[in-house]
Amino acid sequence: MLSRFPMTNPQRSYLMSLTADRDYAGRLDASQVRLLRGWQDNTLDKTGATRLIDALKRCPLKQAAPRNEDAMRAEVGYYMLGDDIIHVSTSRSYPNRHIAKVLVLSDVHTDKGVHRRGSWQWPKGLVWRLGPEHRLSEEQARSLSRQYGVCIVCGKTLINPAQVAEGIGKKCAEKQAAAFKVAV
Repeated sequence: MLSRFPMTNPQRSYLMSLTADRDYAGRLDASQVRLLRGWQDNTLDKTGATRLIDALKRCPLKQAAPRNEDAMRAEVGYYMLGDDIIHVSTSRSYPNRHIAKVLVLSDVHTDKGVHRRGSWQWPKGLVWRLGPEHRLSEEQARSLSRQYGVCIVCGKTLINPAQVAEGIGKKCAEKQAAAFKVAV
């Protein structure tokens, strides 16, 4: 059941970073494991997120393999790492570097009901954890977009049936018509 005070997006992003960087296997007690499951199920409240963050910060860092700048980097496109949808693009500041952002989905409660809303977050070092085995085809990315009802480019809720069928909103389709090969 969702709490009246759900965890915040910064908490969600920090938890994503901590679970990727910390060696928590076998180090959490039963209540902390329940909090971890709540975070994975997106049912964790703000207080529980704070407790889980504190527990994960006490865990040691994972042994990182040395980063090799010449190693295969993720190409521009969409990826799936666990349950996360990730978009890799070229950095505007550093054109020879790639950056990765993850789609964070949350349910928004309004007078008209519950709507799914997506937003993009940029966890540090995410692009280095991606490999070719995580890459999604364009159709797989569109299928996930249709499944979640959000634009695959910006994460906004899709309402128009034609846009839901394409998996991309009208403005994003106009901006990226060549990349997505859609009729505008």
